[in-house]
Amino acid sequence: VETQRTFSVGDPYDFEKMVAFQTRLRQSGYFDEAIVVPDLQALAENPDEERVPLRVQLVEKESKRIALGIGYSTDEGVRGQVGLEHRNLFNRNWRLESAVVLSQVRARAFANVRTPVDENNRFLGFGSRLEREDVEGQLSTSSNTYIGLGWRRDNGDSLLSLQYQSEALKLEPDANGPGLRDQRQALVLGLAWNQRRLDSALEPRRGYVLNAQISGAHESVLSTRGFLRMYGRATRFFSGSRDSAFENGTLIITGELGVVRATTREDIPSENLFRAGGARSVRGYSYLSLGVPERGAIVGGRYLATGSLEYQHRMSDLWSLAAFIDIGNAGDDADSFDPVAGAGLGVRFRTPVGPIQLDAAYGEAVDRWRLHFSVGYGF
Repeated sequence: VETQRTFSVGDPYDFEKMVAFQTRLRQSGYFDEAIVVPDLQALAENPDEERVPLRVQLVEKESKRIALGIGYSTDEGVRGQVGLEHRNLFNRNWRLESAVVLSQVRARAFANVRTPVDENNRFLGFGSRLEREDVEGQLSTSSNTYIGLGWRRDNGDSLLSLQYQSEALKLEPDANGPGLRDQRQALVLGLAWNQRRLDSALEPRRGYVLNAQISGAHESVLSTRGFLRMYGRATRFFSGSRDSAFENGTLIITGELGVVRATTREDIPSENLFRAGGARSVRGYSYLSLGVPERGAIVGGRYLATGSLEYQHRMSDLWSLAAFIDIGNAGDDADSFDPVAGAGLGVRFRTPVGPIQLDAAYGEAVDRWRLHFSVGYGF
């Protein structure tokens, strides 16, 4: 609790700093309830008191939690999850988050450990992930082990990490070629930065979300190919003005750019490359179907650019109508980059875990309609 303070003893009393202290406690992940108030009764009983006592009321979360889940999306199909969260690992208040997640296209197991944020808003994290993915003819089995130093801000966080990535890639032989079996690895140094200012985390109508990443590897250090990767994504929410026809409307604008500087994409682990398409990307196209054609499969490329414009109009407290247009693609050559478009209509149903989104989108490049189903926003 002491490390979450936004002030020091002796600072002038500041109501905003006290509220920020309360917000940090609530967002720390250790408490179900946190209330910070000035002890006005103590001040009334002692008018000569020069310090303002603060009363901090806390309800701790359970130290261990098992999470069981089942779901469905048009991107991954049926999905199930078994997870364990431990908030006091080794009696040091370290947080462990681990899970096994299975879907029709992906099997994943991960374990991440993070220390509490200290008085300088820093934390340490480390963990590992194993994953098997079979999408658009590309079968990959990969692992990622990392250690990182993070910084937390009131509206975001940053993480400087060192990752060791290993991947076995397989493309099945067909009429387009003899297939491919490849082993790739990279020791990646990266920095990720996130900023979020929203009026609501579950159902935002105003604000923005920013994400930026830069990472790289050198082939002389445990890597099969050297590269520099840069990625950015921005989402902006605009609410309609009062007493206008758009008072119940929300406009959502999203843009995404990615570049990998390398002599070739070959020998770079796939998680550093780009593919697009699906419910949280360019709608009207199947999940990760936009990329580089190779031996009858779709693999990741070195360039990504997507954009989305969506308007939602609230029809009642329970649901909204939506209209949208998406454009973009992923490829391996900036000079011949060929964006494709998708457009359609959808409905949004409000739930305690975020909006259920059901969209019917027409993909102009494939000349067909596709149904997309997902829950929540992909921040």
